[in-house]
Amino acid sequence: MTDAITGAMAGSVTSFLLNIFQGGLKSRIALVRKERRATSKILLSALEPVLDEFRHVAERRSSVAWPDLISRSYEAADDAVFRTPITWSHLKRSLRDCFGHGVGGASWIDHRDWAAREPVEYHPMWSVYSADYMDLVVTTIRSWRDTKNGRHARRHKIPSFDVWLRTTQRWPLDS
Repeated sequence: MTDAITGAMAGSVTSFLLNIFQGGLKSRIALVRKERRATSKILLSALEPVLDEFRHVAERRSSVAWPDLISRSYEAADDAVFRTPITWSHLKRSLRDCFGHGVGGASWIDHRDWAAREPVEYHPMWSVYSADYMDLVVTTIRSWRDTKNGRHARRHKIPSFDVWLRTTQRWPLDS
């Protein structure tokens, strides 16, 4: 009789502990998903306007908008660096490379005061390349944001700007 009671109690305790563990795990997963959405919101709010400016840089070459857009992008990348996949640790450097190729000296806004006063450089080929890279970055961040499974979220890759140029054969550095 005592064996049956002990067995029933052990089953109840095990069931109770399993429910606590599963509840904690579910709340942890929900917290990670919420954090991923918040981080995505920070990045996208800064990078989507940059993508729009790159798409229209031929018509809108004013240097007034770029310093603020670039500063906000760098701040967002700095803020998100510890909450994004480890493979994205190059993001700020890649943004600087992308901006430097696409609009020139304005990309140094966080280091040089004169960058805000410099006219935006425009080179049709590099501006298109920069817009294409920014499109990849924004699309990947959106996909990462909407991923429900944490393991799948880690699989989202953003190549560095240099690697992307090489793999898309837009700037073959090896030749």
